[in-house]
Parts: sequence; C-alpha cells; structure tokens
Amino acid sequence: MLYRWCALCVDFSLPARSPANFPQQSTFLQLIRRGWLLLDPIIALLVAINILWTGVHLVRRSVDGLMDAALPKAEQKIIETVVAKFRIRKVDFHALRTRQAASRRFFSVHMLVPGDWTVHDAHHIAEDFEGDIRAVLGDAVVSTHLEPIDDEIYIFDNNEK
Repeated sequence: MLYRWCALCVDFSLPARSPANFPQQSTFLQLIRRGWLLLDPIIALLVAINILWTGVHLVRRSVDGLMDAALPKAEQKIIETVVAKFRIRKVDFHALRTRQAASRRFFSVHMLVPGDWTVHDAHHIAEDFEGDIRAVLGDAVVSTHLEPIDDEIYIFDNNEK
C-alpha cells in the first residue's frame, strides 16, 4: 500500500522536476519496491508463527485440563513428609499414587500396618493419615487400603503396575 502511494507521489512529481533528478527518483522507487516487497512476506511469516504458537499453547492447555496428571513435585514432597511421620508409628506404605483432574486432587495409598493391631487401631491410624494428607493438600480425595505388614501377599499386588 505504501509502495503504491509513494509511486503515485513520484509519478505526479515527475513533470515538476528536472530530468536530472529522474534517476534518483527511480532509485528511490526501486528501494521502496524491493524493501516493502521483502518486508511484507517476512511480517506475514512472523504473524503466522505467532498464530501457530498461540494455537498450540491453547490446545495444550485445553488437553491438559481434560487429562489426569500427577501432582506437582512440590506437593509430592509434602506428601512424603506426612508419610515419613507415619513410618515412625510402625506403618509402611506402597502403591502411592497421586493425580490431578482439572482442579480436583486425588491421592491413593496402601497402608501396611502390624498384623497384631486391631481393625479399630488400624482404622484410626488410617483416619489420622487421611486427615493429615487433607490438611496439606486441601480438599483432596484420599483413599487408603489397609494391609497387614507381615503378610507378604502385598508384594504380588496387581495394583502396583
């Protein structure tokens, strides 16, 4: 567009100018022609790259919102501190899983308790553990599965995969 405007200005000014200035105007016109003709596809390419980049990020964010993902490493380290606190109380853990779906967080674990504990005692420890996890994760869905630590069947647990 600017090229056409400049070309019209040069064409209209030709009769008023002397013939000695004509080669300079022609060189000016050629510079404009070359410069703007090269600049237009370069800018178009940059705009296209920006559109593609933005589109990829929008699609990625949309898909991430639909797909489950593990909790961030920082939150997993917080969970490990709670787990360490309960290991002191003769409780072990395995099949620890975390996931996040949209804004909801989920935590699942198998708790290994001494076999001589009563169901009542083990259940209270599990409730304490779930409460501590909810305290650090906020409104998370916590699922625990109790198993006796001295029963080695948990080694062959199909949920470990």
